[in-house]
Amino acid sequence: MGYKRNMSARRCCPQEKENVFVPEFWWRRFRRYQGPDPWLKADKWDRLAEDYDDLEACTFYRQMVEEIIETMAVRGVLTSQTRVLEIACGTGPYTLRMAPRVAEVVAVDISGKMLERLKQKAREDGLDNIQAIQADWFSYQPQGRFTLVFAAMTPVLNFVETVERMLKLSERYLVLVHWAGIRENLLYRKIHETIFGRPPKAFTATVLNHFNLFYSLGMAPECRLFKGLWVRRRPLEAELKHMLWRLEGEGDLGPQEQEQVRKILEEVAVEGIVETTTKVRIGFVLVDKSA
Repeated sequence: MGYKRNMSARRCCPQEKENVFVPEFWWRRFRRYQGPDPWLKADKWDRLAEDYDDLEACTFYRQMVEEIIETMAVRGVLTSQTRVLEIACGTGPYTLRMAPRVAEVVAVDISGKMLERLKQKAREDGLDNIQAIQADWFSYQPQGRFTLVFAAMTPVLNFVETVERMLKLSERYLVLVHWAGIRENLLYRKIHETIFGRPPKAFTATVLNHFNLFYSLGMAPECRLFKGLWVRRRPLEAELKHMLWRLEGEGDLGPQEQEQVRKILEEVAVEGIVETTTKVRIGFVLVDKSA
């Protein structure tokens, strides 16, 4: 009987398991992403700048952004004294909503064309407190620290260097908006299987790694998950451009493969318009370092 009890105890409490309640466990998870990333190139994002804002037409996306901004305002993050550093701002879906509520937004992005679009929209909105800086986040050296360090929907959030720098540059608040393990598009899956003969790799990026890291560091992060559908309607040529752009991350596409993609899109297009639906789950994490 004593032998059986000991074996049961070993099964329930294996000594070899890692302690998930210590920061080292979560830092190791981020270090898996270190190294060159083909998605972090200026020319790649330049190619999408012209119609990158089309997601604003999606009700779910637009409502999510508004709710995140309003939550930050209610928590006292966005005030007339707040200085914001925004990492990988793109064309400014969050920048332009934060700017009217804060003292300054320093918006950094690697894509010059994305920033041109941001500056154009800022002028149209009469906003003069946005400093747009073209720079590689990993080599950019900001002046001083910021009340809030903010990053949304950018691959740089997968890197340990980003998390370390965000913590150092933040005087008080950090806000991260990032994938939370779900991004499923049946049309993309069909095209991927046709071109590469296999389904896309399982999508594993999750902001919950960041939440758990902050928790293990003794902070009290707030987390909210948004789950819904991104619905886009694009002219066929625009959808072809976006689809090829995304497929490039999996491998080179020659003329024959590109023509295959075009034919599939032509089959689903209605009067020259392709509608795509992506099931997503996105996480919003807010950290108040003073709490």
